[in-house]
Amino acid sequence: MLQAAALLRRAGAAQAAARLLDAVLDPDCLHLSAWGPRELSTLLRACVACGRRPPAPLMTQLLAATQRHLPACGPRRLAAVGWGFAKLQQHWYRQR
Repeated sequence: MLQAAALLRRAGAAQAAARLLDAVLDPDCLHLSAWGPRELSTLLRACVACGRRPPAPLMTQLLAATQRHLPACGPRRLAAVGWGFAKLQQHWYRQR
């Protein structure tokens, strides 16, 4: 779903991508504590690709879930997670 939203955005269907990503980013439905580092970094990449910042409750859950995995992350996964958060922050500052 996340990759589909990113593909829709690249294909010029930004509104469809935004609606799909908003449906996926429902903080009440996601249980990020069960997600692994790969899934968390995929979520970050999809948000960046679609130009969306997760809602505040979801962002808090995302940060907490990611923090739990940091000690076990290898260099590539750690770089992917760091890149995702950096890009989200950059996008957020551009929108302000």
